[in-house]
Amino acid sequence: MDISVLLEGDDALSSLPEVFYRLREAVESPDSTFEGIGELIALDPGLSARLLRIVNSAFYGFPSRIDSIPHAASIIGTNQLLDLVLSTAVIRLFRNIPGKTISMRTFWEHSLSCGLAARIIANLKQESNPEGLFTAGLLHDLGILVLCKKIPSLEKQALDLSRTNRCGLYEAERQVMGFDHAIIGAGLLKLWKLPGNLVEIVQYHHGNLPIHRQLPALRIVQAADALAHCSEIDFGGDDPDLALKTISWEQIGLSEKTHLPVITQRLDEMMAEVQESFLAEV
Repeated sequence: MDISVLLEGDDALSSLPEVFYRLREAVESPDSTFEGIGELIALDPGLSARLLRIVNSAFYGFPSRIDSIPHAASIIGTNQLLDLVLSTAVIRLFRNIPGKTISMRTFWEHSLSCGLAARIIANLKQESNPEGLFTAGLLHDLGILVLCKKIPSLEKQALDLSRTNRCGLYEAERQVMGFDHAIIGAGLLKLWKLPGNLVEIVQYHHGNLPIHRQLPALRIVQAADALAHCSEIDFGGDDPDLALKTISWEQIGLSEKTHLPVITQRLDEMMAEVQESFLAEV
């Protein structure tokens, strides 16, 4: 099967909302202002409401209420605001996919769990861009939704095989289709003209980068994905114990004994507190 066919000729998937690209252009401009960014986002009142709901949630935990987009941009920064716009836009873009092949709620709960785990690990490691890692974790499995939309019968075969054989969904997809959701997700992000590092994380989250490439963020997202599979939020046949054993704590620079209990506790707390802020429309 020509995988490019899965991504072409679908207007609903061919592009993100125009406000995202206009906002990205404004964020990259040295002449942009918080007020101007607020005016751009105000063109989509629903987006403004969703962003303020997240900014005022436990995701950030600010002590006082933030009541405008310019205020939010000044507090969290324009790049973080852009990441939030991307995350919420993608969730809305796929909200109308029928849940016959996969539970959309379970899919997004797993994706959110992965994003939150990546953010928690990044904060523990004092990484410079934990919100970017949250976005990468949230979007890592996006190819699954493309497959559910475009070839649902084959993706259902792969899901059933994964559950029967207790193997990773990506392994079952390769048996059924000859490729997996990671390469499809990466292709979609390329189509959307998203950053190369984000594309690579999605493409290789079930494998290894070419040996000449080093991308520490990939290891963090892989660990976060494994931790998300260890929770009860799962839709494939992944074995939680095996998933946990795939984490290379040395490579991500943390200690399993010291940090695993901290990460899992924070992850459980954050999922309980913020999932409705992100997934209210799912």
